[in-house]
Amino acid sequence: MIFKRIDYLDAHALIAKLPKDGLSFLESSGPLSPTSRYSYIAFDPVKSFYLMPHQVDKVWPALKDTFRSIQSSNNPDLPPFQGGIIGALSYDFGVWHILKTPPKDQSPIAIFGVYDLVIAYDRVDQHCWLISTGVNCLFDVDPQRAKERFSWALSLIHSKTASCKEPCISTPRVIHQDECYKRDINTVRKYIEDGDIFQANLTQMRLSSLNNASAIDIYSKLIKYNPAPFSALMIYKDTAIISSSPERFTKLDANGCITTSPIKGTCSRSTDPEEDKLKRITLQESQKDRKENIMIVDLMRNDVSKVSEVGSVQVPELNQLQSFQTVHHLVSTIHSQIDPNYDAIDLLQAIFPGGSITGAPKYRAMEIIDELEHSNRGFYCGSIFYLSHEGQMDSSILIRTIIQENHSLHFHAGGGITWDSDAQSELDECITKFNAITQVCDHDSYT
Repeated sequence: MIFKRIDYLDAHALIAKLPKDGLSFLESSGPLSPTSRYSYIAFDPVKSFYLMPHQVDKVWPALKDTFRSIQSSNNPDLPPFQGGIIGALSYDFGVWHILKTPPKDQSPIAIFGVYDLVIAYDRVDQHCWLISTGVNCLFDVDPQRAKERFSWALSLIHSKTASCKEPCISTPRVIHQDECYKRDINTVRKYIEDGDIFQANLTQMRLSSLNNASAIDIYSKLIKYNPAPFSALMIYKDTAIISSSPERFTKLDANGCITTSPIKGTCSRSTDPEEDKLKRITLQESQKDRKENIMIVDLMRNDVSKVSEVGSVQVPELNQLQSFQTVHHLVSTIHSQIDPNYDAIDLLQAIFPGGSITGAPKYRAMEIIDELEHSNRGFYCGSIFYLSHEGQMDSSILIRTIIQENHSLHFHAGGGITWDSDAQSELDECITKFNAITQVCDHDSYT
């Protein structure tokens, strides 16, 4: 491995200069916090996987085989991700994983790459690291390749800055009419009344057309309006995932500690400080939102226990308020210690897709979602993750996310439906979440 400390660069200007196919940018944007110290740019993967629905049974084997082929030790003086795998799993892959229902369209269900070039940002120390591991397409380490790739990356960093365009995006078109959404909310409540489930996460989709902007342009504008600790941009072929997610899915650190942080409970923010304070208090005291969060905590505790040491699962934070640019959320944190017989891929298999975007119990909730939702979720409600050579992992839930496919954009929003849910209030929460996305369009918000 070759690495060098370099000047703190403008990451958004930098990614505009790098090769686009296979570009992955994991950005901790917004206020600095314990969950948002590092950002990573990885590009020009040595090997890429772009898996389609007919390859759905190959996703887990491909991940496992690739990870086992690239395992090595990390440098303890560098940020946790020093090369390895960055990838995304779609919610539709999760439907197959849990229900064994095949995907309904022809969009990719998983994309990931093996990266030997990483630019790591340390927001605390305000510097960057350029890292070249020398891993080649056979997953062997080649010292000469490490030198050559390092020099090439350095030349790209010092090349002329590319200019970004202001996105020109059409007003979003409603795919699932609001009255239909409210009717489906009441259908979910009937399933709860009948004892089928306790909660289900129901979503809507919007569709826009893209006129003249790249995925990088759209991402930069999205982060300007809605910075978040688990923001991400991935570009593979004709697909781009553009996300400003506030939610961690799961993390596995060097000591084997598992962390997952489900979000349940949302309200909009106000520019008036007193009104914003009142909104925070109301959310914190909302019995409906607190119960919704606790249900998902119970589900996630059960999921992580499948790969954890017996007795190690704990909930140190329950229903904690976290504030973001456009919304307040209730967030809980679950910790456990991974069983030595398992690794990061086993952890993903045990808990994917996340309980906060499915419901409880997970299997039946996902069946009901599959019955009621009028469009596939695709990568929305899936996950973006990194997996280091040493086996450390961090990942997000893909909410507040735009998917670009060719010249179209689609994005979803939704919420957890419980017996206490009011259809109009749930629709209002959905619109609040859409507003965090639609500021990249030609108008201010969706109404």
